[in-house]
Amino acid sequence: MKIYIRNIGCQRRGLDSSKFLEYFRANGCSIVKRPEEADVTLLTTCGFTVHRVDDGMRAIKELERHGKEIIVLGCLPGCSPARLKREFGGKCLTPKDYEKIDGFFPDFNVKFSQVPDTNVSIEDMDISPLAAAFSSIARKLKNDRRKLLEIIFKSGSSSLGTITISRGCLGSCSYCVIRNSVGRMKSKKPDEVLAEFRRLLGKGYREFLIQGDDCGSYGVDIGTTLPELLHRLISSDGGNEACFYITTLNPQWLISYKDDILGMIRNGSIRGMELDIQTGSQRILGLMNRMYEIEELEPVLLQLKKINPQFPIYGQFMVGFPSETEEDFRRTYGFIERTGICIVHVFKYKDMDGTPSSKMKRKIPEEVKDERIARLADTFNAFTG
Repeated sequence: MKIYIRNIGCQRRGLDSSKFLEYFRANGCSIVKRPEEADVTLLTTCGFTVHRVDDGMRAIKELERHGKEIIVLGCLPGCSPARLKREFGGKCLTPKDYEKIDGFFPDFNVKFSQVPDTNVSIEDMDISPLAAAFSSIARKLKNDRRKLLEIIFKSGSSSLGTITISRGCLGSCSYCVIRNSVGRMKSKKPDEVLAEFRRLLGKGYREFLIQGDDCGSYGVDIGTTLPELLHRLISSDGGNEACFYITTLNPQWLISYKDDILGMIRNGSIRGMELDIQTGSQRILGLMNRMYEIEELEPVLLQLKKINPQFPIYGQFMVGFPSETEEDFRRTYGFIERTGICIVHVFKYKDMDGTPSSKMKRKIPEEVKDERIARLADTFNAFTG
């Protein structure tokens, strides 16, 4: 059987694609580089925003032209199931249900659960539909800041070892449907993470991306924490001076673990991080059901900036959430300006089916959203997605 795999999701879904590659290889299949050569095509998708859902549906239509069986994976099936059923109607699986793929291939001897997590994304794979935005913003950055952006969007780098420490999410953000796809929090056992880390050290890796759908909540389900895990990795690197980039970190965990994390930034163990901040307005944070105080986050970031003024932070923000006023937006603008976040990824709010925010009143006109995004782009290293 010939298999073609394409990923148009985030780096986490890219690693999922890599694991599927190993699954099919272990069962005697060959991997081809063009969809027209395949018997079965796997498309790994994103569903975080309406734009990403649209990207997924366009990719499905393009692949359907080849007349081969398609299996849609990733977050799209859980984030927009009605539309997917209406426009596609074929086989699909969300990340929380990946092991059910064995049922699609009953003659396979190696089960999906028997395939270990992979640490480098597969070659020749579309890492992100944001490639053009990545290229334009990367040209403006230097040194560690450019490197952080490359890591986030190109985790297939041969010099970077990626370790997935958890799957699923503890949050219940009012605008988000991703948890429908990734499920509840499930942390990998520390010994398993340590074994992956040591194996990658043995292969020559010294830089690591520590990732999860809700990375900061690592360990709450198994009685440990993210700082405890990182300290264990650092103490086990055998003098190799390993360093870490962390994605994605909910700010509530940076606040909770600030002493540990700032200490690891100070000694060079943590070299960059991605924070999904979303807004600088406490009122909007409340409506988003985000469990932290902006007044607690800002001092931590300012302290971080004093420790290392060049420390790269990639911040996610949302513009145009229901009822967002000009004053709310100015609070976001001022927050970015004061904290010196070097890479600003802006999402335009769109209603997602079934979310509490989709039922909120006082929707923001599209032209207002566009104007606010343009102001961020004009001042900061900002791009949209």
